[in-house]
Amino acid sequence: MNYWIDKIEKFRPEAFRQAARHRHFSESQVTETDIDYELIERTADLLELLVYDLLLEYLADDHEDTKTLREAAADAFQLLRILPRPDTGFKDGYFLLRTSALAVLGDQGESAACWLRTIDWPNLPHESSDWRDRTWATVLDIWLRLIRNNGLADRDAVMDKIDFLQNSQIEYEGQYLKHSETEHAPAAALELIGLYHLAGAAEIFATSITKRNVDSDCQVRQLFEAQFNRVMSVCQHAQLIELELMGKLLSACAYQMTENSIGTDTCAVNISQAN
Repeated sequence: MNYWIDKIEKFRPEAFRQAARHRHFSESQVTETDIDYELIERTADLLELLVYDLLLEYLADDHEDTKTLREAAADAFQLLRILPRPDTGFKDGYFLLRTSALAVLGDQGESAACWLRTIDWPNLPHESSDWRDRTWATVLDIWLRLIRNNGLADRDAVMDKIDFLQNSQIEYEGQYLKHSETEHAPAAALELIGLYHLAGAAEIFATSITKRNVDSDCQVRQLFEAQFNRVMSVCQHAQLIELELMGKLLSACAYQMTENSIGTDTCAVNISQAN
């Protein structure tokens, strides 16, 4: 961990100076000149790597380095949000979800929600003939909506998209796997399973939003962990690095959103009294 911190500290001051210049030009509506976006991106990537390095301890309830994790995640969010967004819908959605999930981990969930409400929504390939792309698009969209949390509209959209995914699976999944190259078919199938579990975790959270009570609050984290543990198992078996990184980030993000929700403190008190 000290390795990442030492590298970050070499770049962080200048990266935030460049970020401040970017904000100044943006607020002044002046065309930006000589902003070192490459340095900003490199520093944000290092901060994100530090976050990933600390996530296992965070998810295991070892909060010794939580302050460091939160600071790194918050700083990564502040830098990533000013970078030019990727051109393609899938990469754009992945970038936005990474960035906003880091914001949640950095105790800046409200800032992420406001950001997602003001920017253009990513043009994800929901109608793609490729079932993998369509499934990824659904997962990215529903988790972005959960973080944006724009009332019942987002909650209903999440449930509708999950229903569509489940109803379309029989029609499209077999065809996709049939046309996958033989040597890649097992990994393709496992990737889909991992994505389905990410969608399942999103469904649990969306349902809990409108069915809050002490008992459900106590169970939500356990239900999340079951879904995300399956994602990690699939990823490790098939070496799905991209999905594994997103799964780790969303697992911690879901945990944090649950901790921030109404009733969690009551749950903790009741468990303590029961013991």
